[in-house]
Amino acid sequence: DVLKISLADLAFLVPDIDNDYVAALNTIGFNGRLAVVTLGRDGAWYKRGEIEDQVPSPCVQVVDSTGAGDGFMASLLDSLLNHDMDIEGIDAETLRGIMLRASAAGALTTTGYGAIPSLPDNASIDTLLRFVTLGNGRVRAGNC
Repeated sequence: DVLKISLADLAFLVPDIDNDYVAALNTIGFNGRLAVVTLGRDGAWYKRGEIEDQVPSPCVQVVDSTGAGDGFMASLLDSLLNHDMDIEGIDAETLRGIMLRASAAGALTTTGYGAIPSLPDNASIDTLLRFVTLGNGRVRAGNC
């Protein structure tokens, strides 16, 4: 029901992707409830039903990208579980916040070495989001 795939992995499966993520997901036969394509420093694109959006990734000093996808997915699943996995019942604004949080978790994971030691805790994610979130709930995506 939930797919998280990196742009590199999606491009491996669908070489002529041309940033048409919907077409690429159709090509691989995905028709689940939530699809997320992680875009590295460019954040993440996601689609749930008719909602299609992209969130930025907070600008961090990358040390090692190992585990970034794991950090993203752990945060995403944690947030979805906090909503009883009622993916369709999550409003667009809340879903965007969940994706921003997951993107922040993935970014924070890259600031240390190795996958497991670098996974951030909730307090670290909250701190980063407070630092980069603008008054309108949008994340300031600095030019890394």
